[in-house]
Amino acid sequence: MENLPFMTLICTQHIIFKLKKHPSQRNGQLGEQAACNFLKEKGYTIIFRNWRTGRLEVDIICFDPMKTLVFVEVKTRSSKYFGAPGNFVDAKKRRHLMTAAEAYCQKFEHCAEIRFDIISIILVNETIQEIEHFCDAFYETG
Repeated sequence: MENLPFMTLICTQHIIFKLKKHPSQRNGQLGEQAACNFLKEKGYTIIFRNWRTGRLEVDIICFDPMKTLVFVEVKTRSSKYFGAPGNFVDAKKRRHLMTAAEAYCQKFEHCAEIRFDIISIILVNETIQEIEHFCDAFYETG
């Protein structure tokens, strides 16, 4: 029991450290949470957030109301000054998402239909200004 205050101190420091993230990282986290809430309201079932395989990551993996497995990339920005957030999902990111989706399907033996969506969020002062959901944003080719 004497170690409890020390352990509490370590946990408290860890929590403080996690809160000191760069504002863009915080916006990203808030955007992903907003995207999850948005999808849940539309009847989606969230399976994973920030699912990783090797160095690849998928922001959200979920089932839509028709039970299609959906891999979602969330892009959050504070404005559209440099373009809509969804425009920042380039060919390299799409390839990474497709590779991660393939790894997920192999790992969990999923062989039914899948889809790739993008959710674009404008977040100003931690307030959502706009959410756009692009279903079937791109397709796996090959």
